[in-house]
Amino acid sequence: MSSEADGIIIRRAEPDDAKRVREFLRQVYRPGSAQHDEVRWQWLFGDHDPPLGRVCDVYLALTPEQDIMGHVGLLPLQVAVHGEQHSAAWAFNLIVSPAHRRRGVSSALFRYVASRHERLIGVGPTDRGRAFLTALGWTEMGALVRYSRVLHWPSYLAWRMRMRLGRWKDAPAYARDVPPATEVHTHQGGVTTLHRFDDSADALWERLLPRFGFIAERTARLLNWRFVDRPGAGYRLLGLLRGGLLEGWCVCATALWHGFRRGYIVDMLYDPRQGDTGEVLLAAAVAQLRHQQAMTAEMATTFAPLQRLLRQVGFRSRGPDKLVHCPAWLRELELSQWLLTRGDAMLDDELFYGFRAHDDADPQSPEGAS
Repeated sequence: MSSEADGIIIRRAEPDDAKRVREFLRQVYRPGSAQHDEVRWQWLFGDHDPPLGRVCDVYLALTPEQDIMGHVGLLPLQVAVHGEQHSAAWAFNLIVSPAHRRRGVSSALFRYVASRHERLIGVGPTDRGRAFLTALGWTEMGALVRYSRVLHWPSYLAWRMRMRLGRWKDAPAYARDVPPATEVHTHQGGVTTLHRFDDSADALWERLLPRFGFIAERTARLLNWRFVDRPGAGYRLLGLLRGGLLEGWCVCATALWHGFRRGYIVDMLYDPRQGDTGEVLLAAAVAQLRHQQAMTAEMATTFAPLQRLLRQVGFRSRGPDKLVHCPAWLRELELSQWLLTRGDAMLDDELFYGFRAHDDADPQSPEGAS
């Protein structure tokens, strides 16, 4: 199915388009960016073995001569609002080539995918993207709030000194950090290292839906694709088991930033009304990141109970991370009721593929927060 208006042809990309789409991305992104990596493309937009199939779609904006002007990715998924599930789609990587900007390409792409998905969501637009979404009737709800905690003060102070002396160019701004598979920390309190998510994760997802005003899908199918099957994935999966039942889980990762290791709690799911579950999981995540020699542990979320828990265990608020916009169908829902985390905000996870401007800030000092 395709659409044509004002000289802009929009259609879903097919496997045969992969090579030239990567060439388009190579022209937009810096040399060496993973955005145009063939393996990454296959993971995001390729056809996987059953039962996974194709996870994400990409839609192209073409000239009448079939030159690519722009593209947008879509992740179809389930979302729950006050426990009621809906089919939706997460929009990401809305990109227009510099040569075709200010010609209505972004608007045409977005309106086309919105016409195919009544419930469309997305997080973290640029300044230009915010104005664009506002013009389309979306509302700025607020932001994910970034929290951090110093885990290793000597490394953190050395990093601060390097930055203040202007020696930040001595090492790459970021680098993938994939610890050896055997490097697993032994946890306490019923927390164990998970190798994959299974049916118990699906049961937890179904059980916890009513606990949140808004939550995006966290089924085993999507979680394994996102955190386990991803090429070069360096995530650590931690699960809290009690009485043989999965009570919650969290996902950790590290990245080398200017030669120093930063730790991230990328995503987390637990029952906020159930005793010490969240606290036990956070303690295990911090212990895991210490074991991986991270100088800081960081997390960004909108969910008020999780924000309170982070403060209780020694994390400090460092200001807004990514802004959250939403269409009319979510406008009346308080953002503090949304379980959004850094993992939701980064389908392309700058953790491994390059940091945005706000991540160039000091992870601990308030003046560095954007």
